[in-house]
Amino acid sequence: MEEINLPEKVDVIISEWMGYFLLRESMFDSVICARDRWLKPTGVLYPSHARMWMAPVRSGLGDQKMTDFEAAMTDWYNFVVDTENNYGVNMNVLTKSYREEHEKYYLKTSLWNNIHPSQIIGTSAVIKEIDCLTATVDDIRNVTAKFSLPIHVDRSRLSAFAGWFDVQFRGSMENPAENEIELTTAPSIENSTHWGQQVFLVHPPLRVNEGDEVIVDLSMSRSKDNHRLMDVNITYELQLSSGKHLKPTSTKYFIECFFAEHAHCLLLLELSFCDFCLLMRKKERLHILQEKALLVKCLFNSYFFHPSEVRCWFLFECFLNCADAILKLE
Repeated sequence: MEEINLPEKVDVIISEWMGYFLLRESMFDSVICARDRWLKPTGVLYPSHARMWMAPVRSGLGDQKMTDFEAAMTDWYNFVVDTENNYGVNMNVLTKSYREEHEKYYLKTSLWNNIHPSQIIGTSAVIKEIDCLTATVDDIRNVTAKFSLPIHVDRSRLSAFAGWFDVQFRGSMENPAENEIELTTAPSIENSTHWGQQVFLVHPPLRVNEGDEVIVDLSMSRSKDNHRLMDVNITYELQLSSGKHLKPTSTKYFIECFFAEHAHCLLLLELSFCDFCLLMRKKERLHILQEKALLVKCLFNSYFFHPSEVRCWFLFECFLNCADAILKLE
């Protein structure tokens, strides 16, 4: 869109640019470019307006993800023991990095989910409104909001914040739509969408009651590593109905799209690494190992991985470096 040329300006631009929590993927940039270059002064955009929402929810996802995280760390500790016992290599130096990446993956990366409306335990809030006809890239590059979420369910648990969006097809003041239509991705029993909601887990969950209020300070910006992904900083403070304020908690979340590891690729990488360690000790099976190393690199390259989209990237790099070293051996 940034490079094409049209013979004339247009009356209408229609684009499905919305990503998870509206702005993930940053595709609205291209719509803004098209609007500024090719839309007539009296033209309209569809959708014409958009809003971002957030609400407090109860969910068992946090407990599940904590269990998954602990299981992953157990697997790692077993791997460390096995590599030292079988290959004489101590992998403990990677434990801190492994833990940080898995903590990010399981506990700090927002989750796609279709929330049931009954899971919402408080009033939802609009955190951003966008007029597509006038918005600029600067308006959406960084989103900041401070808002309150009153709790209306007694004896509940604040497990997460859920974020979603809606878009409206209103037209413009000069050319309003005859019938306004709204597309919403809010929690619904019968009308769920592929966008679902983005769930930001609260660790540990907070006990809340009707009359309590959650004060939230949110900022969302594009990831420095990949502008299509988002970093979200949320500071939340629980104000009890008694007037008491609990200590604020701040957490950095990531709206990403991790590929599930391709098991055979990761397994081959691990095997090549361990075999490389063994080779360095026994100086044997070189031709077999080189064939495996070449297969590893072909598999890896075929997936077009980006560092920001692969869990345990440091392990992949470690294994790939070993594969490169293996192929250079004579």
